[in-house]
Amino acid sequence: GVADSSDDYPLNANVHTAPTASSASYFINLLPKTTNSAGATLASTSQGSRAVTYSIATNATNGTVTLTNSSTGTFSYSTTQTDAAEDYFTFKVNDGFVDSATSRVDISLKTDPLYKYQWHLDNTGQTSFASNGGTSGADLNIDTAIASGKTGEGVVVAIVDSGLEIAHEDIVDNVVANGSWNYSNLTTDPTPSGSGYDHGTMVAGIVAAKGWNNLGGRGVAPNASIRAFNLIATGNSSYSNEADALGADNDRAADVSVFNMSYGSGLGTPSNTALAYANTTLADALEAGTSDLRGSKGALYVNSAGNDYSNGDTGTGLFSYCGDGVNAGSYKIGCYDAVFDSVFVTPYVIGVGALDANNTKATYSTPGASLWISAYGGEDSITNSAITTVDRSSCSKGFNSSSGIRGNLLNDYQNPHSENPDCNYTNLMNGTSSAAPMVSGVIALMLEANSELTWRDVKHILATTSVQVDPSFSATAVSTIPYVGWITNSTGLKFHPWYGFGAIDATAAVNAASSYTADSLGSQSFTNWTNSNVGSVSLGEGVLNTQTLTESGSGTVEHVLVSLRVSHSDPTHLGFRLESPDGTVSTLLPPLTALGTDFSSSSWIYLPSNAFYGESKAGDWKLYTYDHYAGSTGTLVQWGLQFMHR
Repeated sequence: GVADSSDDYPLNANVHTAPTASSASYFINLLPKTTNSAGATLASTSQGSRAVTYSIATNATNGTVTLTNSSTGTFSYSTTQTDAAEDYFTFKVNDGFVDSATSRVDISLKTDPLYKYQWHLDNTGQTSFASNGGTSGADLNIDTAIASGKTGEGVVVAIVDSGLEIAHEDIVDNVVANGSWNYSNLTTDPTPSGSGYDHGTMVAGIVAAKGWNNLGGRGVAPNASIRAFNLIATGNSSYSNEADALGADNDRAADVSVFNMSYGSGLGTPSNTALAYANTTLADALEAGTSDLRGSKGALYVNSAGNDYSNGDTGTGLFSYCGDGVNAGSYKIGCYDAVFDSVFVTPYVIGVGALDANNTKATYSTPGASLWISAYGGEDSITNSAITTVDRSSCSKGFNSSSGIRGNLLNDYQNPHSENPDCNYTNLMNGTSSAAPMVSGVIALMLEANSELTWRDVKHILATTSVQVDPSFSATAVSTIPYVGWITNSTGLKFHPWYGFGAIDATAAVNAASSYTADSLGSQSFTNWTNSNVGSVSLGEGVLNTQTLTESGSGTVEHVLVSLRVSHSDPTHLGFRLESPDGTVSTLLPPLTALGTDFSSSSWIYLPSNAFYGESKAGDWKLYTYDHYAGSTGTLVQWGLQFMHR
């Protein structure tokens, strides 16, 4: 035996040391599903390692504990809680003779307190501090993908933007250490100076704000890794810097899978675009990135389409017929087209349009045949909801400061909201700049699900899993010609210049990626240009002009680019459409835009379309040109076609 002083039970011959129940602590990430569950095994000690029996003394408050095996101590905990909470239960063990004292198991239920305002992740019709709520279900449809465990883990996304506050409490854990670049001071810290808002920080939060840390909101890919390149900070926007930021001979970008490009070329009003091909340095960098990065599987370049639907809709003249101009009526023609930014001429970028919380085009979103897909950009945050994301830290910097905007209750630096006491978050972010990082985040989930996908595989999956929105859309034809609306190509894909192939569906895309056979599209190549003869075809006012080029080679279309040499002093009079051999007609550029450049017959202009994706390229392609208004005439000198195909 043992001395009575060392004996827990001196009158019990069978026991001298009482069993003990070991305390423990666990946490559960509250995933977006009805019930969250987790299991573990309780621990104990006993005299001579006797077998013990476990029992629950007091159950949990915010969930339910079930002892699944009383001999081993395995248990499960389940909860329907959606808000962060601290829970616990107590248990004890018996060694066949005596009970132990009870011990406590703490369970931390973790979430993101502003998640409930992030309608783009889960739209329940909440107002998110605006006057109006959205439509339930008008969101990324991401819950199932996240609940299945896809969070972007292991995927690196580059935020090519104005900067990034790398020490922000809700981003710091996802930032690649010393992995960013500041072109202003040549350091690895792109944190902006001054007190103004930082576009790049807000964009980064949409992609990858850390999940389940009981701080702020949640990114679309809450465990993705982030690098940042402050390309569009003042003084940094050169083509050489852009090529570097997009991965050209840049060791810091060697592991980047997705480049988010929430920026575009600045244009005058009316637009001074020449509809030229993309800058050679930029185009070469994009081509190299899609060929060489990710072990030659190709990086993804996600580009916001622009916020210029109504840019230039002034006065009562011709420019008043676009956007929300006084004579726009129901033509629904944007003042700008995405291709006014020449990067959209190339097939390498994924052009992203913006939706509101009701699954219709955001008021500002720039349309065009070069769009690929749409995601959520929100609206003004006062009448209709904008996007909740990170802001610069403290009430003295960022949108939520005297240097920003005193927008609504969550974004009021003078009277900080109880859920945003340090003004580290904002719900004023909007634009296609918000929509693009949502697509980048979804791609990160797809690449986590299947890291072998090529860049073309990703584009294919996005096109074939997107969802048609605004299905009852209608617009007034211009001179009986329907320039804006949904079309269905011969493969069954639907396309709209406002929406591309439709709204991104995160769960459908991730599921498709998981089962997709990587690189199954086969090799891709570009055709040589097929050009018409040089001539002088009069573009008569009110006359439909039809020109035909025949493509004889077989292949499946992935991208079509039309080149034109046109002379016309008022090019906004002209509407251009292309018909494929399968009979699909895509608007290349409608009339009535704010296009102000005087076309010259000595210069080529370039107009792409994604609408023919998946069709056969062989056969007769027809260019339709119509001069809708009197006062000036034009001449078509030459036109040509080039295909990226498989």
